Amino acid sequence: MTMGAGPLTKRVGSQRIRTSSIIDEAVAGLPFKNQISVGTVASSLPAEADFAICVPARNEEHILPASLASLIDTVERSGTAGTIVLLINNSADRSWQVASSMLEASGCNYLLVKVSLRPAVADAPHARRIALDIGALLVPDGALLTTDADTLVAPNWAAANLRHIRDGTDLVCGTVSIDPQEYTGLPHSVRRCGEVEAAYSAELEQLWQRWTGGDAPSFQIAAMGASLALPTARYRGIGGMPIPPVAEDKALASLARRRDWSIKVASDVTANTSGRLFARAAGGMGDALRDRATHNDPYCDEQLVPLALLQRLADVWNGLQFGTGRYAQFQDAIARDPALQHRRMRMSQVMVNLSNAGKETLDDTTSALRAGGVRA
Repeated sequence: MTMGAGPLTKRVGSQRIRTSSIIDEAVAGLPFKNQISVGTVASSLPAEADFAICVPARNEEHILPASLASLIDTVERSGTAGTIVLLINNSADRSWQVASSMLEASGCNYLLVKVSLRPAVADAPHARRIALDIGALLVPDGALLTTDADTLVAPNWAAANLRHIRDGTDLVCGTVSIDPQEYTGLPHSVRRCGEVEAAYSAELEQLWQRWTGGDAPSFQIAAMGASLALPTARYRGIGGMPIPPVAEDKALASLARRRDWSIKVASDVTANTSGRLFARAAGGMGDALRDRATHNDPYCDEQLVPLALLQRLADVWNGLQFGTGRYAQFQDAIARDPALQHRRMRMSQVMVNLSNAGKETLDDTTSALRAGGVRA
């Protein structure tokens, strides 16, 4: 596969037109196209590529050297032709200079774009959508991978994602951890909240599978924007990345389930993300960590629900017909009935429900033993 001949400013003829037309086409197809101004562009593109890693970045000059080094490394180790699409939006620092210098020197395939987004869309979901739409045009028959600019992906990250996609997975959700050194430096309240969340999440999943007879998909969707991958055809088939104000990763996974995609939470696809308390994008992990560090009773993961609601949801699931479209029916039932919806739980509520979940598990175990003729 032939490498391009350097950055866009050194290109002439068809290569310049191709790059410009791809960006123009991607922006023209966006529902918020009138709120984007495209600035400087630089690239080194191959004639064709098999995958694109699409990354939004905003004011990340300090961490970009490490994150880009991990991306360049994983592309080189992938065993196939890949391209890095880095979208720098609304940055007031030297992110562009750092990225362009590093990518040009790397010899890696890349497309670097600077954009200005109006305040209504100047967030991570919209920036990720632009980067992915550009990537979809670069690799129409390939795969799209996405991560965050404050994240270090593992050396085998791209190869492992591509392997799962080749094996038939429609959406690969990687395993994302907070950088170990940063995690140990987080306030105790932050780490404690995470531990309670994890414990209650495990209890919810166990009870959900028990109450639905084990034929339901996992109750929670382990999708994080710091590590997602899917075939380009699937991406285009859903009309692009969902763009809610926050949690576009969960919205994508929910959309995938609705369409009965094959979804895999892959333990061999790993990345370490920043544990900083001051986020570049509103509503993301940084905001959640800061809330947990400063609030006596912080909000927890939006996917956690009270036990009573989990039981009602299980009853709804059990009442639906088996087969294709069952999860779509489930989502529609929730949307129609306010009693099946919930407000985000605070830590105190999660702790009460966690205690009750332990009692539910014990009661279920006792009942099973008695049904089998064993005295508890």
